[in-house]
Amino acid sequence: MIHDSIAYRYEIISQLGRGSFGRVFRAFDHKKKEFVALKLIKCQKKFQEQAKVEIAILQTAILKDPKFRCNVVRMKGSFVFRGHSCIAF
Repeated sequence: MIHDSIAYRYEIISQLGRGSFGRVFRAFDHKKKEFVALKLIKCQKKFQEQAKVEIAILQTAILKDPKFRCNVVRMKGSFVFRGHSCIAF
């Protein structure tokens, strides 16, 4: 997977971790020219439902803390790629 392209935008650099929901990679965002952590969630219905909940919580955190004063990881975006929910941090 190293150097694979995700959504014609993110280039996988290395794996940062893995868990029961999926994997997290260090990736380079070629559109914004910055490194991100890219979480790819397994393509299973129960995990996809949980991913929707996680994305909603992260969006609420952004709205409640527009000046970045709280120590909450900042979601940069989310999308679906080949059936996998993906979250960029």
